[in-house]
Amino acid sequence: MNNTSAAVSVNKQKVHERRQKRVPQNGLKGLRYWKYDLLAGLVVSLVSVPLSLGIALSSGAPPICGLTSEIVAGLIFPFLGGAYVTISGPAAGLAPVLYSSILTLGHGNMDTGYRMVTGVIMLAGVVQLILTWLKAARFSYVFPSAAIQGMLASIGFMLIAKQIPHFIGHPYKAHEFWGMVNETPQSVVHVQPQVMAISSICLALLFLLPRLRISKLNTIPPQLIVVIVSIGLGMFWHLDSRFLVSVPDNLLAHGIVTPDFHALFSDPSLVGSIIVAVLTLTFVDGTESLATILAVDKIDPWRRKSSPDRTLLAMGISNICSSLIGGLTIIPGIIKSTTCIHSGGRTAWVNFYNALFLILFLVAASGIIKMIPMGALAAVLVHIGWKLAGPHKWRYVWSTGREQLLVFLVTIIVTVSTDLLIGILAGILTKIVLLNYFAAKAAGKFDLASLPRMFMNPIESTESDENAILLKLSGPVVCFNSLYLRSACENAVSERKTIRLQFSPTVNIVDHSSLTFLQSFQQTCRKAGIIVTLEGLAGLKGRSPVRTSLKYRPPFHAITSQGFKVVLAVDGSEPSRIAIEEVANTTWPKDTEVMVATVLNMPFGLTITKKHEERAQALVDEAVALLRSSNPSIGKVQSVLLEGDTKSEIGALLKESRPDLLVTGARLKRRMESISHALLLTAQCSVRICRPKHSEEGRRVLLGLDGSKYSANALEQVACRPWASNTEFICVSAVPEISDYLAHYPDFYEIDELERNRNKQVQAASLILEEAKQALASHVPDSKIQTRLVDGDPKEALLALAEEESVDLIVLGSAGKNFAERLVVGSVSEAVAVWANCSVEVVEVMSTATGPGVDEESAGH
Repeated sequence: MNNTSAAVSVNKQKVHERRQKRVPQNGLKGLRYWKYDLLAGLVVSLVSVPLSLGIALSSGAPPICGLTSEIVAGLIFPFLGGAYVTISGPAAGLAPVLYSSILTLGHGNMDTGYRMVTGVIMLAGVVQLILTWLKAARFSYVFPSAAIQGMLASIGFMLIAKQIPHFIGHPYKAHEFWGMVNETPQSVVHVQPQVMAISSICLALLFLLPRLRISKLNTIPPQLIVVIVSIGLGMFWHLDSRFLVSVPDNLLAHGIVTPDFHALFSDPSLVGSIIVAVLTLTFVDGTESLATILAVDKIDPWRRKSSPDRTLLAMGISNICSSLIGGLTIIPGIIKSTTCIHSGGRTAWVNFYNALFLILFLVAASGIIKMIPMGALAAVLVHIGWKLAGPHKWRYVWSTGREQLLVFLVTIIVTVSTDLLIGILAGILTKIVLLNYFAAKAAGKFDLASLPRMFMNPIESTESDENAILLKLSGPVVCFNSLYLRSACENAVSERKTIRLQFSPTVNIVDHSSLTFLQSFQQTCRKAGIIVTLEGLAGLKGRSPVRTSLKYRPPFHAITSQGFKVVLAVDGSEPSRIAIEEVANTTWPKDTEVMVATVLNMPFGLTITKKHEERAQALVDEAVALLRSSNPSIGKVQSVLLEGDTKSEIGALLKESRPDLLVTGARLKRRMESISHALLLTAQCSVRICRPKHSEEGRRVLLGLDGSKYSANALEQVACRPWASNTEFICVSAVPEISDYLAHYPDFYEIDELERNRNKQVQAASLILEEAKQALASHVPDSKIQTRLVDGDPKEALLALAEEESVDLIVLGSAGKNFAERLVVGSVSEAVAVWANCSVEVVEVMSTATGPGVDEESAGH
């Protein structure tokens, strides 16, 4: 058997090696795929023409500059690029930045401003080279994903706004976003019908063509179809030349614009604007470039991994070269890259062939380019803007949590009102405030000391052996410290078959960006045959049903004086006296309200007389007096005298008064004869069944935990109540033995399967106990806390440990994790309550009063 497995493993390794040899590579080796790349380059060039022209138009630059920058990128990228099927060129995302920079630097003169902006582009390229040397590409991961999404959406809105004049054929006076929005209603009366018709038809085609299931039509890029249709419509309507693309006849004489460094640096008042423009171009170019190559890597048929630093280097050099001949900023484009993959492109040489075809078009077909209506290019950019800012983006961000939507919305509003740099900073600041809010919510108090931890290494320790590695995390795990997490995860990927990430109880928050990375990391490792497990996330509450939504550790709700009510059921018996003493000697939340109740239930049909009523009243009055005099934590104490069946009357009282806790004495250990047992099964609140204490010294409390929402609520109730300083807590979790299952189902389970699952349960139980210890230590600091992980049946284990440790009180949830056991008589809570030799409190999940209680979602398990 072992020899066969080894042979299969060797064969898989050989197949993997053969596949690796067939994976297309860049450089000279990639030239062998020239047939595929040449065809893909032709298709990409047909898409590049309208995109490049439209982006230049939207940037406020001459249309020819879009094509020249695309050509520069194509000639440089194959020799430097760190990506494989990514196509680089002018970026729609940077068009609003360039447009505003041209206006600012040129003081409203677009021609002068553009020559100065080419100098800014060169400076941005130099900064990118410096960042490459510093290996700063990885820092793009620390920016909140919602802020980046908001930045892209705001770019989409600005793209749409700036294309409206070309879309309707009427120039606007305003240049900023809100000014153009306000001017739009006034400009409707000046619409050019033919231009508007062409633009509308082109935009409709861009939305409809991808939805048509026509195989031959789907092989043609929609942008190319739109250009062809628009040229035909323009010829049919004899469209005026002022609504068509303008390309110089002599490209060398009039198509190249050199930077005006003298004008750029001669005016000291422009220094601030230059710095802002350089930083904004560098930031947006860098973040969008890295986001694009990551997206393209996911759809690469060969799943090749791009190099962020190498890509940043290529972008820096390309931007410098592009600026010297008047080109725009260069960035990888998702539309052209997707077209490259769908057209069969194999390597980065597609960029080179794309550039060659563009040169051919400019030389041999410039007349056709001049026939393209600007309304068609506006439609292409409006469609891109819709993809960046459409309802689908809002739905996605909303699905990941309302706090993500807030960051997204703040980034958009600030960006369109000011600029991209201020907008992204506003988004980051909003994210920091929200993270502090949830950290404070988890801690139960606001503390600025938690802020620095969001920038510190969350990896507490690393343990490894031959087959597995364990990464223990503590503190917040958020985007701002994600570089540590990414580095640790990448270093953990080796010959090991298992990577375990254990989130300790001190991890109070894990944000959307970190969870998105971990999910992607899991998927990548799964394809490589590596198992990645995330342990300890069950105790965190998600902000939405989406797996990657922000998760925080729900706080324990403080018990208020208005929230805690106790019903004490007495009947004059010895167990009843013990229950009264238990209530009198217990430290309760301040001003706890106690209702002492007794039921007159005469045997053999005897009639209740005034004498009986007086005796019963004396009984409850004595209990009331004792409670008032002996326990300062008890506030209001009242008595109630009932008549009838004890179970029914107490049950009705519980429904009417809605207490948090019913306290009653224990009767005989015969299960079906005890009233306390019946109340335990029917009460809609927590129930404590009292038995004598073993010692007059400090109280010993045993807390049963199993990871369910029921035990989570029991832990919360214990942690939130006041306890004497000498109280000792024993947190217990029991894991059944394999033999327990085999004894009942000998032929149903596989032993190996049981062992694997039991090991997982042991690991989970250890984490649950550690979490409970941390919670009790923070809420009951003067107590002694120990944890016990025991083997065997939970009922037997809890009863045996309680007797062994002379426990005074057992606290456990009203039901366990096993669904079947919750439905049958004999559940853990019921069995322990009946057979224990000490007091037992069974905590109900849903609190019936306004005091403590958690719902299923916030229970944390």
